[in-house]
Amino acid sequence: MNRQGPPPARDCPRDGKPPFGVAGGGGMPYILCAMSDCPCCSGRAYEECCEPLLLGRTRAETAEALMRSRYSAYTLAEIDYLYRTSGPRVRREFDAESCRKWAQSAEWTGFEMLRSEAGGARDEAGEIEFVAHYSVKDAPFDHHEIATFGRVNGEWCFLDGKIIGPPPVRRESPKVGRNDPCPCGSGQKYKKCCGHKPAAEPESRAGDGAPAADARAAAAAP
Repeated sequence: MNRQGPPPARDCPRDGKPPFGVAGGGGMPYILCAMSDCPCCSGRAYEECCEPLLLGRTRAETAEALMRSRYSAYTLAEIDYLYRTSGPRVRREFDAESCRKWAQSAEWTGFEMLRSEAGGARDEAGEIEFVAHYSVKDAPFDHHEIATFGRVNGEWCFLDGKIIGPPPVRRESPKVGRNDPCPCGSGQKYKKCCGHKPAAEPESRAGDGAPAADARAAAAAP
């Protein structure tokens, strides 16, 4: 990946509107969190946080590390990484072109991890609840998701996600067909993502993605 690093990190102003940096090959703007230049808002430098994962120099040791790196991948439009870090079922439904267009159309404005269950270095599975903040055409959105992770051949992968609340992207185009790519940017078909609403469950299902949309987001899903 050819990447020009983001500008030096700056503290977030007191008005709660941090400055933007311009990231990587996708050229997507993202919010610089206080004392950090990593898009995932970990508080660490990108070169010490998500970059080694996205470049394939190292593997995620925890579900949280993978979740954060998938959010960063959305901000940088690194779609191949999102595919590589998805489980078999997610890969079958993954639409790379739709995911890329969605990631590049968004302005990524922050990541919040609300809670995590398991997902540690010695665990085989984990669950993370997060919110990915972004805007499309100056309209702000909050992608609230519970993402499930597990190990596949010893490596952490994104397996599934449940969106909390309404789908994260407002539709401004003709009605989405059931077999069309989901407009949330998850990389799955609409019928398998935001279009899937069991009668017993008020929440729609999707992936991170953010990011993510991992976006599914999101990832990331985040």
